[in-house]
Amino acid sequence: MGACSGATLRRCQLFCQWMDEAELIELGFQGPQFTWFRGDTLSTRKASRIYRSLCNAAWNLNFPNTTVQHLPKFHSDHLPILTSVQSHQDPNLSTTRSFKFEAVWATDDRFSKFLADNWSQDLPLQQALEAVTPKLMQWSKDVFGSIHKRKMRLLARLQGITTRLATSFNPGLLKLQIRLEKDLDEVLAQEELIWFQRAKENWVTLGEQNTSYFHHQATRRRRRNKIMTLRAANGDWIEDQQEPLHMILSFYTTLYKEDNNQYEDLMPRNAFPKLRQEGIS
Repeated sequence: MGACSGATLRRCQLFCQWMDEAELIELGFQGPQFTWFRGDTLSTRKASRIYRSLCNAAWNLNFPNTTVQHLPKFHSDHLPILTSVQSHQDPNLSTTRSFKFEAVWATDDRFSKFLADNWSQDLPLQQALEAVTPKLMQWSKDVFGSIHKRKMRLLARLQGITTRLATSFNPGLLKLQIRLEKDLDEVLAQEELIWFQRAKENWVTLGEQNTSYFHHQATRRRRRNKIMTLRAANGDWIEDQQEPLHMILSFYTTLYKEDNNQYEDLMPRNAFPKLRQEGIS
């Protein structure tokens, strides 16, 4: 959209020459044609594709399923680019997680009413928690919904608007884009709270939306807490996924069958004061 100046055309030629000399290839893209937009009226509207994902031939052969997406424009003149390399998850790894209260639920106005309607005040705390847990999980699924899915729907709508505005100017779409961006801001704040809770951090740097930072911290914590290998009594490392389970079970079964008298010598002498008879009522 708009003609290139002589200087801009010269820079483009130099860039293409550099790509040829470095033997780089472009990965292509999906989404809107342009990655930069400016102007709120038809007369001032300008657009250009100024960002690209490049690689060499060897990398392309190692990662043939790589995709490049031009994501929706969001509070910026520039479209972000997402380069995705397909990864494969080990099917033998369990993905079952224990129930945890999500702090983000409390940001929903409907949560207070749910809690008032479903909390059993007549039951002891532990029983009340056990009774409300399945209801809360169902409420989260049916009412609160998936933040990731809401985020993806908003991004998809913004993607469609960005694609449409790349070819034709529409003031109504611009207004819709602004409203959807506000909705996305709210969803991103909720997503940030989720990862903040996962990361178990007590601070946020300069108030930035550090979702990627918290995701990284949570991933590091999960990886650090995961037991991948155990050392057997003979000193060998056991890497088979089932064998460590048997080792743990055998260890604690043997431990609690042992005679505790063998540990009496480990207790410090005169470590605890003796009770006097007259002090017992």
